[in-house]
Amino acid sequence: AMTDALREQIKTLSEGGYRVLLFAHSDNMPPEVEGGALPEDIVPVALVRITDCIRKEAPATLKYFAEQDVDIRIISGDSPVTVSGVAQRAGLEHYENYVDASTLTTDEELWEAADKYKIFGRVTPYQKLELVKALKAKGHTVAMTGDGVNDAPALKKADVGVAMGITGTQVSKDAASMILT
Repeated sequence: AMTDALREQIKTLSEGGYRVLLFAHSDNMPPEVEGGALPEDIVPVALVRITDCIRKEAPATLKYFAEQDVDIRIISGDSPVTVSGVAQRAGLEHYENYVDASTLTTDEELWEAADKYKIFGRVTPYQKLELVKALKAKGHTVAMTGDGVNDAPALKKADVGVAMGITGTQVSKDAASMILT
């Protein structure tokens, strides 16, 4: 069972920018878990922390953008706490200003959040597109970077869509207006 100490350890790791996997064991584990229901006798065995490598030039790039009055948003499907921790390590200003997009249940809430927050976690592909639309509707020129299929609609809608050449999917490259190589 999850103890308060284990929850606190996971929270601390997440705030440090780590993705955290919890491995657990049960003698009563069914072949398939339905509806997220886990057995009562589940016992935590190990925590694995995974981190994103931050490019060495990232802090200087973020500083340059800040000096040019570029207002950065990070939009991710990952936990907002984890994304905030990575952003802090990369040197992003206002890294603590984040929201869990799964709590934004209407388009109106999402559009209002577009100007309010700097980091969006647990974002769906639909929400990525809506955030781009919201920022454009509010008079911003929007550049979007992405590398996955889920990024393609937002890349296409942005004023400038930037796909990642090495790691990007063909779909993201096709939707983008430029590709970084």
